[in-house]
Amino acid sequence: MSTAILYIMVSVLAGAIGQVLLKKGMGSMGPLTLSVNQLGSILWRIATNPYVVVGLAIYVGGTVFWLTALS
Repeated sequence: MSTAILYIMVSVLAGAIGQVLLKKGMGSMGPLTLSVNQLGSILWRIATNPYVVVGLAIYVGGTVFWLTALS
C-alpha cells in the first residue's frame, strides 16, 4: 500500500475521532451563548474541557497527516 494512502486513512480516522470528541466535549457543557461579558469564562471552560483538548489534538494530528499526504 502506498504511504500516501496510509496517511490519508490515518487523517480521515483522526478527523472523525477528533470531531466525535469535540461534539462530546461541547455537548457536556450545555448550550452556550457568546456574549462579551462571558466570553473569557466560556473560552476558559472550553479550553479546560478534556474532551475538547484531546479532540483538538487528534484533529490537528490528522491535519498533519493530511498535509503530508498532499505533499
